[in-house]
Amino acid sequence: ERMLGARDELPEGVESSLGPISTGLGEVFQYTLESPSRSLMELRTLQDWVLRPILRTVPGTAGVDSFGGEVRQYQIVADPAALRRFGLAVSELAQAVADNNGVAGGAYIERAGEQFVVRGDGWVKDVDDLRETVVAYLSGVPVRLRDVASVELGPEIRQGAITRNGEGETVAGIVLMLRGASGKDVVAEVKEKLAVAARSLPDDVKVVPFYDRTELVETALGTVKGALLQGALLVLLVLVFFMGSPRSALLVALQLPLAALATFMVMQLVGLSSNLMTLSGLAIAIGMLGDGTIVLVENTVRLLNRPRDPSETRCSLVRRASEEVLRPVVFGVAVIIVVFLPIASLQGIEGRMFAPLAYTISIALGTSLILTLTVMPVLASLTLKAASSRRRFHFSHPADLVRRIYRPQLDWALDHPKAVVAGAVLLLLVALVIAPTLGTEFLPSMDEGSIVVQPFQLPSVSLSQALDTVQRIESAIREVPEVRHVVSRTGRSDISSDPMGVGESDIYVLLAPRSEWTTARTKEGLVAALREKLSTVPGVEFGYTQPIQMRVDELISGVKSQIAVKVFGDDLQELAALGNQVARILEEVKGTVDLKVEAVKGLGYLQIKMHRQRLSRLGISVAQVKSLIETAMGGQVVTTVPEGDRRTGVSLRLPSAFTSRVENLRNLPLSTPAGEQVLLSEVASIDLTTGPAQISREEGKRRVVVELNVVGRDIGGFVAEAQKRLEEELALPTGYFTTWGGQFEQQQRAMARLKVMVPLALVLIFILLFLNFRSVRPVLLILVNIPLALVGGVFALKISGLYLSVSASVGFIALFGIAILNGLVMIEFFRNLEAEGTPRRRAILEGAELRLRPVLMTAL
Repeated sequence: ERMLGARDELPEGVESSLGPISTGLGEVFQYTLESPSRSLMELRTLQDWVLRPILRTVPGTAGVDSFGGEVRQYQIVADPAALRRFGLAVSELAQAVADNNGVAGGAYIERAGEQFVVRGDGWVKDVDDLRETVVAYLSGVPVRLRDVASVELGPEIRQGAITRNGEGETVAGIVLMLRGASGKDVVAEVKEKLAVAARSLPDDVKVVPFYDRTELVETALGTVKGALLQGALLVLLVLVFFMGSPRSALLVALQLPLAALATFMVMQLVGLSSNLMTLSGLAIAIGMLGDGTIVLVENTVRLLNRPRDPSETRCSLVRRASEEVLRPVVFGVAVIIVVFLPIASLQGIEGRMFAPLAYTISIALGTSLILTLTVMPVLASLTLKAASSRRRFHFSHPADLVRRIYRPQLDWALDHPKAVVAGAVLLLLVALVIAPTLGTEFLPSMDEGSIVVQPFQLPSVSLSQALDTVQRIESAIREVPEVRHVVSRTGRSDISSDPMGVGESDIYVLLAPRSEWTTARTKEGLVAALREKLSTVPGVEFGYTQPIQMRVDELISGVKSQIAVKVFGDDLQELAALGNQVARILEEVKGTVDLKVEAVKGLGYLQIKMHRQRLSRLGISVAQVKSLIETAMGGQVVTTVPEGDRRTGVSLRLPSAFTSRVENLRNLPLSTPAGEQVLLSEVASIDLTTGPAQISREEGKRRVVVELNVVGRDIGGFVAEAQKRLEEELALPTGYFTTWGGQFEQQQRAMARLKVMVPLALVLIFILLFLNFRSVRPVLLILVNIPLALVGGVFALKISGLYLSVSASVGFIALFGIAILNGLVMIEFFRNLEAEGTPRRRAILEGAELRLRPVLMTAL
């Protein structure tokens, strides 16, 4: 509301937005505190008041959540019989305790020229101070707190816990990264701070990390860097293999590191970090960075080896060679940059993932073009020279071998154009037939090196029972030889970024290196083994995912599975029935695993229903009854005790043994304005019943979610079949409807976006090519390359068994760009030869032969 009020005062063009300081992917580091002798309360105190304050000072952290253990608390457990004997209400006791704890300031006094601050210290120091607190007077005799209640140190009521390896509870810390911060830098400094903080911990307490996001990041970046290095080496090998001349190969090879360094400099200027996607973009671009230089060097060598005017210097010849290729090189790079515009236009999660890739490729190509037009001609004039007469007009030996194979095929193709076109059309038709069978998905699954098992118990389960079940599951998981450690988060922490009921858990399964696996050779096989092993656990449904994948799925659709079917309506009972019906239908669809229906009913309630007429007749307010319920049964923190930097709450409640019996609750006293006491049963009915476990809303409508994962088939094909089954078998009442969410939703949105942006990009490419050629015919001839290039991509996906995903679409788009570039270079050369008076057939033969080497190098 304050932001809305200040919006009118903002300068023109400035907009404000409100969002979280950390994202759903902010959990970058998690650890447990281990000790053979310390209690859960001691460990939690060390986490809250030693480790947490130190780690919160790390730049880039949004917070540090504590999870599990027992929070230290002064607990006043009132004796109901004593309260009745002294005529005290619970609310009066709470007020008396709060009034007898605090500090006061009285400004200051001056004495002998000095100033003294007046401070009244009434803080409670320990349990004994609390026990001696006077809460009332009876016939002039003080009634102390110890007369009506017991006072002890104990744990706060909790709704979550951490367990490890089936060996019992422990305490965990979760470091949340600030939105936009560098996870690598944050985790590195967290580790440094932990090393310093460890000196402040008792000798028998150890900090044991169990989740470190940077391990995955380093592994992924290492893979990309390896691919980048391998790509660069392959490019060098291709250059040496085809160019023959070490000078020419070295000149083109020099372009790669120069362009890469320039790309990193521009990325720094525009705020693009070096991450998985930007490095992947550079890896994709590495093969295209030298394309312009290849064309330049190839043309320069060709002119050097032709008879020329003796007065023409090498510099003027290189200048002429550069001018000849200027237009096709500039337009070629512009075309490739335009090709990647659809990727840069993606929105949502897919946009955040792939837009940096497109930006990096565009920056790399732009810097490469500048180097090609400025630095490379200078270096070419200094290093390149004409070949000897023995080598003149000849290719290097490998390229010559390819040429000898290519020339007869080219002659035959020109002699049989109808057969060639028919063959190309046939291949295209085959590809078009195969394409719908490829299957679709949002993104290929990335191996994160760990597994998250999600057990779902009954919503009415108690925390103690849930922990017993989870520890049995942990012990079963530990029997799998590939498992190193198991850490479970059950329920929610006190300040939770991931609220869950006590019947829900996230079990982090940390795995041994892949080389030590014996149960299965793949992650999918290991998950299948775990699924089979845990299928015998009674009364528990399971889901299987990975730490980051779990958060991404949750960000996409609000659930931690790949696919979600959301049923919307008004009545919870009807929604629950429809959810179960949807689950029964989906269970029959091939590929369904980890199927579960969101629990919307079955939670036990102790229902206290107030009778307003009786309350008003006695002069008792609803607020009084609410306070009695909250304090007597829930436990109310009535004051706080400072202990140095620490703050310990003081709670007041009735004994658990007393409040667990409904009859005792009916006899709880309430005070009237006249000073009389009435029983709670006189103004309210108290009954045990069942009710909703949760009420979920989305866009203002109640909904229930049916979630599942898919194995053994593509998500797009699964959803298509499942949607058809639901349309045929699910009868929805009036006012009820279903929607689909999860990865399928993102994949559909990304593909819909590409279906609009790719044609727009093709229109821009058409305009660029037309500006280059000033004719429609060569433009159409170049664009024919696109569907023909599609053939190879479709066959590659089919043979490899991969699905058509957003990342595969990026590959297709890169393929289109290369195909257009090669067509542009070759058609431009044909036209130049024709302009010199060469007959068309000869121009095609000579041009195709001379351009064979740069086209092959560009493609490879």
